[in-house]
Amino acid sequence: MVQADRLLRQLIAACAAIAWSAWAAGCAASDASASRHRMVSDTGGYALRLQIKRPSTNQFELYEVDRQGYACHAGGQAAIDGEVKYRRPLSPQGAQAFRDAMAACPWVQGKPDERGPDKAEPITEVTLRLPSGTERSFRLRGEQQQVEAFLKILRPEVADRHKPILDRLPEATEGPKPAAEQAKPAAGG
Repeated sequence: MVQADRLLRQLIAACAAIAWSAWAAGCAASDASASRHRMVSDTGGYALRLQIKRPSTNQFELYEVDRQGYACHAGGQAAIDGEVKYRRPLSPQGAQAFRDAMAACPWVQGKPDERGPDKAEPITEVTLRLPSGTERSFRLRGEQQQVEAFLKILRPEVADRHKPILDRLPEATEGPKPAAEQAKPAAGG
């Protein structure tokens, strides 16, 4: 009987330990999930996606600011497919400029008419998400003042997307060595 009680207590303790571990793992996963949705820069609750197409020259760009405050970019085929390839938090100055541009943006009040001649490029597909959850999607043709205002903010924010690649490249030398130095045999050999 004493042996059975001891086994029962050990079994209960093991079950409690397993339940505790499962609960703790669930909390950790929930924290990781929450961190993915945590705001990194204040966008004022706005999100914006600009898909810019220049079919005549095969140039395609995608710029995005999500509600968490990340600036995103893609070019070429990734931009055509709408797949963001580069993502980084907006700087505090970039987030402030984004909020200011949104406050002055006529798109917030309503969907603009498609403007420009039929074949004018670029063609910009815009998706705007308002703090209320309302989403507006529309297409603009030709150069647009509001698009340029957002690009002026976003291009510098994603300009360092090539930095990891450039950092791996060898640095430029000061130039070729004089012929006399090149002709010297290596030390020790």
